[in-house]
Amino acid sequence: YPSLPCKLFLSRFTYDDGIICNYRFTQMNYVNVPRNSNVLDESFHPNLRVCTPRPEIKIYIRPTFKRARTPWSLPISIFWEYKQDNEQILRDCFKRDWALMGRDKKMSEEEIENLRKILEENYLLFRDSYKYFSAVGKIDNVMAINWGIYNDFICNKIKLIDGVNVTFASSDLKYKEMMGKKQKPKAVLVFPTNPRTALGRHEWVEILYKMGVERYYEKEVESKVEAC
Repeated sequence: YPSLPCKLFLSRFTYDDGIICNYRFTQMNYVNVPRNSNVLDESFHPNLRVCTPRPEIKIYIRPTFKRARTPWSLPISIFWEYKQDNEQILRDCFKRDWALMGRDKKMSEEEIENLRKILEENYLLFRDSYKYFSAVGKIDNVMAINWGIYNDFICNKIKLIDGVNVTFASSDLKYKEMMGKKQKPKAVLVFPTNPRTALGRHEWVEILYKMGVERYYEKEVESKVEAC
């Protein structure tokens, strides 16, 4: 076979009986093999004496494609079913709450009607305050206002309790009265969004207006009666 000179190549070979043989190459033979020739002969000995490097393993890498970020909008968000507040929704909410609220037996029909108009005109304030405080003082997963949130709001936020016209004991009594109505086995006012141990939306409006009546209306009437 023809040969080609090559650089000094040292190698070591170990036989089965443990004998180690060191050898070196100074030239290498080669043979021209036509294409599509048999690699093995009849005795399965290799016919091809030329070694070629193993082809590199090619790994397919999927091209990355980053989709342009879609700007956020309400129709494609999780809030797409949320109904925005409007006058009709507020009127419906107030009618439902007014139907569930208790009435002060000391007030006449005319006074109750005047009270209803005042509450309806300012209902958005009651509703917005309830949305916030019910989320802060929720019971488990139910949005409601617990005793601590109610007490902090009455005493520190709007300062209805002054110790003279309205006492802490009277505020506590009104809260317990509302909770007592819901402790009966077949209480009508107990439903999934109105737990037994916290204030629902209509109860929030009711207890605030009763505290306001006690602070600014009943004491004024009593003072006028005493003056007469």
